[in-house]
Amino acid sequence: MKTKTTAPVPSPTKAVSDGETQSKLDRIERFKLRICNNKPARFKKDERTQSIIPDGDRIENELGLREAFGTAQGDFAAQMLQQAAATHREGGPNALNTTIAAASGIKPQDELEGMLAAQMIGVHNLSMEFLERAAKLDNPELVTQNVERATKLLRTFTAQVEALNRYRGKGQQKMTVEHVHVHEGGQAFVGVVDRPASSGLKEGGES
Repeated sequence: MKTKTTAPVPSPTKAVSDGETQSKLDRIERFKLRICNNKPARFKKDERTQSIIPDGDRIENELGLREAFGTAQGDFAAQMLQQAAATHREGGPNALNTTIAAASGIKPQDELEGMLAAQMIGVHNLSMEFLERAAKLDNPELVTQNVERATKLLRTFTAQVEALNRYRGKGQQKMTVEHVHVHEGGQAFVGVVDRPASSGLKEGGES
């Protein structure tokens, strides 16, 4: 006698709308596009000589390094990389690669933004170093000292982000007028008003 088999019942899943699905797919595609287009420079340690060398084609690596710091000058890009990576605790290829990755994420468009990116990376590295020290210490006084140092650096980092946004034109103030009341006999004007210079006359026409 044959036994009747039934298909396994699928476990209930959370309903996902078409809009949510498309939004997730769009994010994945944007991420893939970013990965494909963004090929930052990378470095590795030569096992034979123990020296740090480009990981891949040297010319592509050089161009990627310049792009990471927003410049066409190789010497400038190399100096920014060296200065920012010097604040990394580990050193070696990892310090160089993480520094380049961070700079590539900031996407500097010129040398000024490249310098600011290097400064931001250095401030971030040092602030996290102080926070890590504070987490490992048992002395309350030393914990406070390291937290205070980290706090000052994090405030500096925030100021650097604001400076970068202002330089890029993203820090412009915007004023929105929602309601304008004009009474009978009055006039309304929205715009920039240049106030005339004082004529030296006091109220009532007196000099």
